[in-house]
Amino acid sequence: MRKFVFILTILIIMPVCAADNVVGLIGSVNGPSSAFSLKRNEQEVKVELYIGLRNGDEIRVLQKDASITLSTGRESITLKYEDTQKKPYVIFKSASQAVKGGISRMAQRWWSSLWNIQEREELINYSCR
Repeated sequence: MRKFVFILTILIIMPVCAADNVVGLIGSVNGPSSAFSLKRNEQEVKVELYIGLRNGDEIRVLQKDASITLSTGRESITLKYEDTQKKPYVIFKSASQAVKGGISRMAQRWWSSLWNIQEREELINYSCR
């Protein structure tokens, strides 16, 4: 069932990302959404897992114990409070670079993380018996 949902998600996301000039996404979030600020065209956008990132998006980490990982094609960067304390991190990447395989790499990482979670769940279930 997970495979079907993943394939369906990819088929839906890829055309939307290409049409919407998405150059990356939020890969992981450590902290509440209030611990982050995402501005797009001077307007605040709610930070959510797997939300698309566009050129010019400005991201800040507002709490010291929080972090956020951004995936833009081949690159992945984890931002902490210290990284964005003085100025926001600004997304900049050409849309063609991201669409040319970057999105598929992000999907592969996500797919791999699903298996890691499943393995950990099986390990926990096994050790609890």
